[in-house]
Amino acid sequence: MHWTTTLIPIVFGDGQNYPCSKETNADAIHPGYGFLSENEDFARKVKEAGLIFIGPSAASMEIMGSKLSAKAAVSKFNVPLVPGTSEPISNVDAAKKTAGEIGYPILIKASAGGGGKGMRIVEKKVNFKSKWSVPSVKQSPLLVMVQYS
Repeated sequence: MHWTTTLIPIVFGDGQNYPCSKETNADAIHPGYGFLSENEDFARKVKEAGLIFIGPSAASMEIMGSKLSAKAAVSKFNVPLVPGTSEPISNVDAAKKTAGEIGYPILIKASAGGGGKGMRIVEKKVNFKSKWSVPSVKQSPLLVMVQYS
């Protein structure tokens, strides 16, 4: 059996072009890896167009796209979790207090996206403020977790 793939642009309601295969009589789309494979809007619009999205559902991506919502979702099933916050923290004093309750060393991490950019390991309380004030950390809601090695 020989498979061919033809991708053509389809403009969805948001005005953006997405590669799609409906006009080629395809019944499913695999988004590849990266940008579209992690885009819940794209997955939803593919399904609305009557095609099968090969990958996680839009709802799954929405839940798992944020570390905080993912943590809340899996906690219902008694999955062991790394100790950490369940709400975003944007105030340095509140974060420092929470880090003390969790125990050092900790990892300061954006709650969504970033691909690891901006993660900061804080070994001791005395280093907390300097790690917090890194520009990539200050620009998003944060999640504080214990660092395990």
